[in-house]
Amino acid sequence: MRFSVMLLVSVVAMFAYQQLSAQSTTTATIILPYITEISPKNLTTGVDSTVVTIRGKNFQQGAKVFFNARLVNAIRAEGDSVLTVIVPGELTLVPDIAFMLIENPDRTRIGLRVAIVQGVHIPCRDTLNNRNSPAIFILPPTLLPNVTTASMSAFRLRVEAIGITGNTRIFLGTRELAIEAQTTSANSLNTIIPSEFNLSGAYIITLVYPWESCLTAILRITEFPKPTISRIVPSFLPIQGGRIIITGLDFSTLATVRLATTTLAIASISTTQIIVIVPPNISQSAFVTVTNPDGQFASQVWGYINNVAAQPPSLLLSPNPAHNTLTFTTTLNRASHLRCTLRTTLGAVVMEERHVAAAGDFSTALDVSAFPSGIYFLEVSDDAGGRWMQKVVKY
Repeated sequence: MRFSVMLLVSVVAMFAYQQLSAQSTTTATIILPYITEISPKNLTTGVDSTVVTIRGKNFQQGAKVFFNARLVNAIRAEGDSVLTVIVPGELTLVPDIAFMLIENPDRTRIGLRVAIVQGVHIPCRDTLNNRNSPAIFILPPTLLPNVTTASMSAFRLRVEAIGITGNTRIFLGTRELAIEAQTTSANSLNTIIPSEFNLSGAYIITLVYPWESCLTAILRITEFPKPTISRIVPSFLPIQGGRIIITGLDFSTLATVRLATTTLAIASISTTQIIVIVPPNISQSAFVTVTNPDGQFASQVWGYINNVAAQPPSLLLSPNPAHNTLTFTTTLNRASHLRCTLRTTLGAVVMEERHVAAAGDFSTALDVSAFPSGIYFLEVSDDAGGRWMQKVVKY
């Protein structure tokens, strides 16, 4: 009798264990913040402070904002989509590329680069009616070019004006520029705009004459067009690596290319095509990212290297396009720890979920209702090194 009872208890316990093992559980859901706009886009030297408005999504109450690792004061938060902060003038004393970081209380973070450009200042008395100043000086100087695109590279600027002499000085903001002596004439001179000033913005170019009169003109530097990637071929490479061709628009000839975090060597580059060399022994799914010198970039999911499958045989996303909920379904031949990562086309992670899944059918629902309409990519990886990625359309 005792043996029969023990046998019955054992059978019930085993059945309960099997039922429990057949279930899948979600262990973590991480919603990451992201940034859609910052205003102003550039900060300026020589000011007491700057009010910066950051727009995006998934900002949490109590979020901290750091500027070059220095905590700055958040003065207003509007829901989860707008943060307004004050950047003190002591952090913008010199032209630079600064890093701004938003950190939520749950330790999720998002960062971006911000340009600090030279402030506007006229370094001489504006004495156009000075008795030593010819009346023709009311005409502003001509700048060639007077509009250009930001590339963070030095470039030559030609300035044409009446009355230029060997003692004429030229300033960009408060910084005096070197003059190419062999080009100076009574009507023009050449100077070099340094690379650190070749950022988007409006700059005052000032000619200072020996009699302390000055003439000014505006040099406008516009943002370099945002690059786009239309195609990457071949779609995958063997383990020994090789070359891939990236086709698109508005690539800078000084652009850099990364595969995930690996910087790739560039074999050739033009504004519409880049050929890069992928090193051997890279066995992971990845984003290829082309970054122009002004920080604008384009990313695209690239095929998988080595023996990583493009997608498991039974991978199913529904509905796709999705509006509120996206259901991911697959069949596993063994128990696995799964990680589901939703990325934007630029590679930014906006959602991550981790699951413990039993062998057999697995299904989970992802809440995408808070995300803007557009194209996303869902990457699924397991603890055996398998990775799969599929496009998701959110409307």
